[in-house]
Parts: sequence; structure tokens; C-alpha cells
Amino acid sequence: MPAQAHPVKVAAAFAQERDASYAVRLIASVSAVDIRYTLRRVLSETGDMQMVVLEAAFPDQAMASHVESAMTGAHGVLIPVEVLEDRASRAS
Repeated sequence: MPAQAHPVKVAAAFAQERDASYAVRLIASVSAVDIRYTLRRVLSETGDMQMVVLEAAFPDQAMASHVESAMTGAHGVLIPVEVLEDRASRAS
């Protein structure tokens, strides 16, 4: 049985949760590929929501530009996934 390739990941920050939700709908409209989403709310020190980070993971590298376009088209700012993974490893 061949080893499964690591999924491709794309992430973006959004000012509003509805924009992240719109990005998910845009991505779903152009792809029949199984995509896993992670939504993180980033809070300020006062507990107010500062931004929403949407991460999409999928098996096909060819989908990356479509996912990135959908995220930026929904008013997201792309984040290098390495930054998120580095922050997660430091938090644990």
C-alpha cells in the first residue's frame, strides 16, 4: 500500500467570520476534492475577537491557487502555513 502524501495547506486571516465562511463557499464551488477546514478565532488581550484564521488542507497541489484565490477574493490575507505550524509547536 503506497504511503499517503502529506496534505497541501493554505491559510488566511479574515477580519470577520462571515468572510471566512464566504471563502469556504467559494472553495467548495470550484472543487469536488475533499477539503478539511480549521477555523481559529484570535482574541485580543481584552477577549475581543481580533481576527479569524481559516486553514484549508487538501490532497491535490493543483488546487492551491484556486484555494488561495478564493481566500483573497473573500477579503482574506494569506498566511504562510509554516508560521501557523511554528506557533503551534511553540504553544505546546
